[in-house]
Amino acid sequence: MKLNTNMQVNRVTDEIWEIPPSEKPGMLVPARIYATKGILQAMDSGVFDQVTNVACLPGIMRYALCMPDGHWGYGFPIGGVAAFDAQDGVISPGGVGYDINCLDGNAHVLHALGYRRPIRSLDGVWKGERVVCVNPHHAVRSADIGAFLLKSPTTSVIRVITESGRQIVASADHPLLTKQGMTPLNALRLGEEVSVYPFEGVDYETPPSRVIIHEHALAGIYPGTKNGLAQSIAALRQRGLLPLQLDHPALPFLIKLMGFIQGDGHLQLDDGGRAQIGLYGDPDDLELLREDVRRVGFIASRVYKRERTHDIHTRYGRKQFTRTEASVHIRSSALALLLVALGTTKGNKASQNFDAPAWLHETPLWMRRLYLAAYFGAELTSPATVSGHDYNFPAPTLSLNKRVHAVASGKGFLKDIMKWLQDFGVETTALSEREDSPNKDGSTSIRLRLHISSKPDNLVKLWSRVGYEYNRRKQYLANVAVQYLRMKHMVVSERAASVETAVAMRKVPGATVQSITQSIGSPHVNARFVARSLWESRLTDVRIGARFPKFADWVPGATDGLGATGQVWDKIVHMQPVDHRGPVYDITVLDDHHNFIADGFV
Repeated sequence: MKLNTNMQVNRVTDEIWEIPPSEKPGMLVPARIYATKGILQAMDSGVFDQVTNVACLPGIMRYALCMPDGHWGYGFPIGGVAAFDAQDGVISPGGVGYDINCLDGNAHVLHALGYRRPIRSLDGVWKGERVVCVNPHHAVRSADIGAFLLKSPTTSVIRVITESGRQIVASADHPLLTKQGMTPLNALRLGEEVSVYPFEGVDYETPPSRVIIHEHALAGIYPGTKNGLAQSIAALRQRGLLPLQLDHPALPFLIKLMGFIQGDGHLQLDDGGRAQIGLYGDPDDLELLREDVRRVGFIASRVYKRERTHDIHTRYGRKQFTRTEASVHIRSSALALLLVALGTTKGNKASQNFDAPAWLHETPLWMRRLYLAAYFGAELTSPATVSGHDYNFPAPTLSLNKRVHAVASGKGFLKDIMKWLQDFGVETTALSEREDSPNKDGSTSIRLRLHISSKPDNLVKLWSRVGYEYNRRKQYLANVAVQYLRMKHMVVSERAASVETAVAMRKVPGATVQSITQSIGSPHVNARFVARSLWESRLTDVRIGARFPKFADWVPGATDGLGATGQVWDKIVHMQPVDHRGPVYDITVLDDHHNFIADGFV
């Protein structure tokens, strides 16, 4: 069995593995790891090194233990457990992990709901808030803030700037994730790579305390009996969802559900008041949906899987294929009624008129982002490069099928999406339509398509400000693409600036193309480029150089060891102490995935 360690690891049972004391000088007891074979193989090398270090501590009793969630920590591995003799043992206040998140007050923390806010603004309101946390190698998830602290810095304060232009101001003992693990700023060096998370979200804005759903509004929507209506209202009251205000803590999760249902879901609420909400997607993404349904106060089914055979006729011919469909179902009439009242489409979306929920037009930008990102997770094309042009990305496209009589409504819906994207600084280029393949009943559908500008800076805004919800694969690709486009922009800017430098240096007596090229000193500026800049008329804008890698070739190195988490490596190009006055800020999260994101740094 191949493991990320050279140490001998013995099987005790199928779920217990042991490293004997002979594997490391100083080990007093064996190190035991509780894991299946697959989990053990996926553990990073730091787990084995750290759990055996724990086995060397004075007074340790019987074993150094590591649980199935084990991954690289600070002292112990995260998931590490040990007991020590009361007389001869040690006490470690930071054994499993600790946070030294001493940040400048303006450092932006990424919230689990996709917005960012200065860490100082969490003072007094942090309880119950959740932030995005990254397991260094395996997963991105949210965690509750467990503590908030402001204090005077006990070390110098340093500004770090990376190659892609990101920067953070923090105390010298603040750790960042490097390829050697969590490393304090004062131990970092120029040229060293640190992990960054390119999704930024948008600034937080407090929603107003305005009621958007009154109890009496439900009576005209519910199709069942008065008794059924009364039961649904009672269920919503019990969960504190009536009356529903814009600042209700459950509303963001309802907004996300609405956006996803409008894409890869369906909602039925029949004349008898019976409800069926179906959600379709990747099994892991559906688990995130199940968790959000729980946060609203309802229960979703487990994830169901089934093989489905499809036989469809398209304008390009007949297509037959089989795939595994995963789905989650909710049968709460109360939740279905509330979602319909909020503006979720009931029944067949292609044959009905619907608009974007009107009340969302008046919400803070971060709330509209939730709807867009959930809808995009289902319907917007995935980030990918142009075939044969692997430096460039095509225009993302949002498709919507409508029956002929509902086309005007579909155009209105997509125009609302266009207006919302403008608020994020995202440009759209066209709204097109074409006749789709005939339906089984002989009717015709029209495919509407919203095209988003493929300009690199526009794609960066789309993917870093809006992104995707409930689709971790698309969000991973979006994050990586954002970093690639930022790096590409930096290189193009560098090459453009070198043209002016070359022209100015040509006036120096004795200057040659070779000497100018050497003086510029950029790996992306060669003698041929300098010569063309000096002697030929440039008819086009400066483009990326041949030394810049294609996207597919760049990704493995940029994400090496970081998995499909959306983290990428970024190189430090500037470090400087700053004159910092006032406190620095800490937060501690209640999760072993404790690396929260601040100013894009992990």
